[in-house]
Parts: sequence; structure tokens; C-alpha cells
Amino acid sequence: MKKTIILLIILVLFSSCDLFKAYQVLSEIVPEPVLPKDYTNDVMMPINEQFAPNIDNTWTFMIVLNGDNNLESYAIEDFNEMELGLYKALLRNPNLVNHLNIIVLFDRGTYAWSGGVPGWDDTRIFKISPDADMGATNSEDITFNYRNNTGAQEEQNLGAPEAFTDFINYCTSTYLTDHYALIVWNHGNGPIISKSMASFSLSISKPNYSISGDDNDGSYNYDECTIKELQSALATTNLLSEKKLDLMGFDACLMASVEVAYQFRDQVDYLVASMDEEGPDGWNYETLFENMGITQGGYHDSRTLSKVMVQNYYDSYKNSKDSGEYATMSAIDLSKIEALKPKIDNLAYSLAASSDRNAIIPIRQDSYSYKDLGIYGIGLYVDCYDFCANIEINYGKESFLGQAARDVIEEFSHSIVAAYGHEDYGHYIGPGEFVKRGLYIVYSNELRGLENLSFIDWYNDSKLDFCKTTSNGITDTWTELLQDWF
Repeated sequence: MKKTIILLIILVLFSSCDLFKAYQVLSEIVPEPVLPKDYTNDVMMPINEQFAPNIDNTWTFMIVLNGDNNLESYAIEDFNEMELGLYKALLRNPNLVNHLNIIVLFDRGTYAWSGGVPGWDDTRIFKISPDADMGATNSEDITFNYRNNTGAQEEQNLGAPEAFTDFINYCTSTYLTDHYALIVWNHGNGPIISKSMASFSLSISKPNYSISGDDNDGSYNYDECTIKELQSALATTNLLSEKKLDLMGFDACLMASVEVAYQFRDQVDYLVASMDEEGPDGWNYETLFENMGITQGGYHDSRTLSKVMVQNYYDSYKNSKDSGEYATMSAIDLSKIEALKPKIDNLAYSLAASSDRNAIIPIRQDSYSYKDLGIYGIGLYVDCYDFCANIEINYGKESFLGQAARDVIEEFSHSIVAAYGHEDYGHYIGPGEFVKRGLYIVYSNELRGLENLSFIDWYNDSKLDFCKTTSNGITDTWTELLQDWF
């Protein structure tokens, strides 16, 4: 009887040891419950830098103001903001007129918004002139010269890549300056979501991953410029045969994604865009250009300009009643974005190797999402930093997955120049080396019953450079991870 008892005790002890070892193994696989977010949340380091063109660093801003849609009234308002901003800047520094050009390709629609602008509904080009009256416009109409030089029609399709190529070529040949910035003003969709899908259609067969939707392409049909088309348009301009575009800004929703930034790495030095949806008022052009009127100090380079644009957006919305709803802006150094891709692909490999998708789902759902499809409650985009930080918190810094996530975060500290997020998205403002965030990536929050959205097929069909796969039988790119998991 004693032997039996001793044997049972030994078996229990042995089993306990096995169970403890098993627990150790499982604790590496199964995360603890998600902890409260920390890391760079609540980093508040406002950017106190100033930007101003000068005699040695002249600038031309090329603005595609596509108001041939339901945003026409806001386009007119922003046009007036540009005039007022330049007016205030010249009051402070009259010499700025020799160092700064603001050229606007303005397409209007048939929505009958006047806003002080004479009633026309085609496409025209203006050189912004100073004007203090927000109820009227005073800019120089240079449409005749533009059409003679480009052969553009009265009604241009700003959803066509050729419109961008013609506009940039005209500006860079007519206004010879040291630096050029392109701002694209319109609706934005990011790398996969389409206008039709945003209205909750589950039957759409093709996404639009686009920018610059035009309700009248010249034949009263709708068209929009895909991300790939815009990249190709930039690549074929005369300017980019010699150098990169100094800066490109998207005054549009949902354009600050890893996929979009990576696509323009060979054409643009710095990108400014929002992860979240923007408010219809968009950027504050009055203060953006007014602040360029400083007479002493300040910087004149594109990196500083990108940071100032982030700060300007923060200043415009921080005290607004809409601040929580339209609440992010990022500046990205695209010369660093090439190094980010292998880090993200390694994270994809690590996630696939963990075979632990079910444990990742709550981590993804706890991370900040962008572009929720309303009544379906599905977020297609995830804040890349926040997702990686949550992986590291749950798995530990020394784990295989935790280290892969940390590598992505550290690379963000190099590629992000500056970023802002409202308290609903982490509450931060500051330089990239401190906030380490500012780009989302495609990854659904995986709510069940919505697999028929088939968004991964759309992601593949986008033909964006980031979405290319290796076809080596190993899951070692982000796209291949999504293919495996969805």
C-alpha cells in the first residue's frame, strides 16, 4: 500500500513537472490578456520650427484642387484660404512674392456653389494672388496660356494620370524654382477601399484604391486616378527625369499607408498624409502660407516643410469640436521607406511561423483601426505601430514575435519625420524618433461573417509594389500572410 502511495506521489510530481514545462511552452505561444497601451501614447512634443522660401531656396506649390464632385464648396473655400494666407504672408515679408509661387489646377462641377467665384464648371488654372476677401477671388487666371502649352481641353479629367503629368510639366517649365511641392486635394481611399464599398456595397467586383475622383471626365462619366496611375504619371514628368519631387501632400482621407508611401519612394522625397479620414475643411491653407512670411530665421528645406504641415494640421484641429473625428497627420521620409518593407515582411514571416492566428485576433482588435465600414463594424486598416506595440506587450520583448515587432517600430523612428494623433488614436504630436508612428497597413480586424468582402483579392489586384509576392513557397511577405490567413 505504501509503495502504491509513493508511486502515486512520484507520478503526481512527474506530471506536475511536465505540466510546468508545458505551461512554459504554452506561455510563449498564448499571450497574456492585452495590457493597457503605453509606449508612445501621450507623447506631446509640438514642432516649433518655421519654414519660409528665400532667395536661395525658391518654391513652387502645385495644387490639384479637384472640386468636380460633392466637395466643390470646400474647394472654393480652400482656394480663398490660399489667397488670404498669401496676403497675410506678404504683409509680413513683401519679398516672399519673389520666392514663392502657388499654382492651382482647379476643376469645378455643376453643384452651383458660388462662394465668390464666377459661375464656371470646367477646369482652369490660376496663379494665386494675395486677397483679403474670403467672399471673392482675385487670383490670376492663366488658363489660356496653360491650354496653349498643354493642349488641355476646357473640361479636364482630373481622374486621368495625364492631367497630372501635363500640370507638373507646365509648372516646372514655366516657374523655374529650386523646389517643387505637389498637393493633391480630393477624396482619398487608401490602398484598397473603394467609393462604392464605402457605401456598404458587398457586391462590388473591383476596388478603386484611388485619389482624385472626378464626376465629369469630359463625357459626364466618373473617373478616378489609382495610386499606381499617379505614380506612373509622376515618373513620366520632365522634372522627375532629373530629380525627385521635393514633397507631395495628400489633402484627402486615408492616404498615410505603408503601401501608398512605398509606391512613391522613387519619385518623392517627403510625403504628408493622414491615416484617418480628414474633415471636409481639410488643411488650413491660410495659416500654412501665412506662416511662410517670416523675415528672419526658419528653414527652407522639404523636411522642415513636412514637419510644419503636420504641426499646422494639429494647430487647426486640436481645439476644434471635430478634433476627435479628424485626427491624424503624418510626414514620411520616403528615402527610408525601402528599409521598412523587409522588417514588415519579417514580421509577417514570424506571425505565420507562430501558427497562432487566433491569439493575434484580439491583439489586432485592440489596435487602432481606420476605415470602419459603418454598420458592418469592420476596420480594414490598422495603425502599424500600435499593432506592433501590442504584439510586443503581449509576447514580450525577448520573444521571436516581440523582437520582429520591435524591429518594425525602430524602423518607424527613421522613416517617420513627424506625426500627430488625437487622443482617440494615441494622443501624440512630435518628431518621428519619439512618436515612432504615422502609417497604417492593410489588415482587417477579422470580424466573422464578412469573408465575402474578399479584400485580400483587391489588395493583390492593386499591383502596388509593396503587395508583390515572392512565390517561393514560404510566407515571407505581408501580402502572403494575408493570403494565408484570409
